[in-house]
Amino acid sequence: MKMYSYDCTVLDSFANYAKQLATGLEMDVFLYPVPRQTHVIKTYLPYSTIVKNQYTMDTYERVIRMHSLQSTKLPIFIEIMRRNIPSGIDIQFKQHTEEDDVIRYMGDQERKDILSKLDDVQVKRG
Repeated sequence: MKMYSYDCTVLDSFANYAKQLATGLEMDVFLYPVPRQTHVIKTYLPYSTIVKNQYTMDTYERVIRMHSLQSTKLPIFIEIMRRNIPSGIDIQFKQHTEEDDVIRYMGDQERKDILSKLDDVQVKRG
């Protein structure tokens, strides 16, 4: 299950609620955050290509991976989640894929790239 929002605090609160609910229904769950994604939104003057305003918005994502599901409890969990979802949060139920793992560690790769660039700079100075 994936959860998306522009508000990190509401998302974290709802993700913890979902984890507690799943644990209470005797599901084996694992909750983890995905690195935030930053989006730049531009508005233009009418009939031109001149930028009027530019906004930066961050999208936050939390993932709950569920294992050991009983087929009788999953529909109950989904219905409770849909009825209690706060405004501003989108949820998606889907099977986990390899692409989900790549997205999860994307920030880690960016950090490694930055650290390697810093090492290169230190080697050139030394």
